[in-house]
Amino acid sequence: MNMEFVLREVDRLYDENKAKDAEIFLRKSLMEAKEEEDYGVCLQILNELIGYYRQTSEKEELLMTIQESFDMADAVHLNGTVMYATTRLNAANGYRSLGMLKQSRQHYDEAEEIYQRDLSPKDMLLAGLYNNRSLLEQEEQNYQKAEEYLLKALQIVQENQSGFEIAVTYANLANTAVLGKEFEKAKDYAKKAILCFEKRKLYDAHYCAALSALGLCLYEEERYDEALRTFEEGMMIVENTMGQNSQYERL
Repeated sequence: MNMEFVLREVDRLYDENKAKDAEIFLRKSLMEAKEEEDYGVCLQILNELIGYYRQTSEKEELLMTIQESFDMADAVHLNGTVMYATTRLNAANGYRSLGMLKQSRQHYDEAEEIYQRDLSPKDMLLAGLYNNRSLLEQEEQNYQKAEEYLLKALQIVQENQSGFEIAVTYANLANTAVLGKEFEKAKDYAKKAILCFEKRKLYDAHYCAALSALGLCLYEEERYDEALRTFEEGMMIVENTMGQNSQYERL
């Protein structure tokens, strides 16, 4: 099975706001990969599904898919590899989204150890790990530590001139600053993120996270009508792309 084709098709479905069709396609592709005994592709598809169920807040499906990915990695003896670390990273993100923070930290630790050992310090996979790990630090109210991880990520993505990841990192920095009640800093980060997303016409959950941070800053400035419009814009995008999930409820 051609994994590049699978990823292109999934991206196309997401771009067309057909998230449920993307899940159906991934499940079909997983069955085909199992029939072909292409276990490396199976693991990549399972990682995609972990991300999908995390976004849609489907707890039982998420936990089952995480366990299936671990079983698959063990079966094909991938322990200790970069692909294994990526599976651990995705699992950590999933556990974090469920509030299972102890399990999340354990998997981030293992992924970070392998990435730092086997990857270049400028590798984009490390930037992804730092970005996601910062969200765990946010959850545990370690806002300074969260910002440190994000600034590490920002340096990597800027060196790689990766526009989307730069936007995502700014959005995460904005929300970290909001949580730390540094609203001027948060507004600056949020505006940079929104500009990056709009330049590329990317309106997804990360864009909505930047809108959320900006909305909170406007609220603190008592600019209530502008704050309301900003939150409502984010809610509309989340509902149209992923349904009324936990991000929608927060907004």
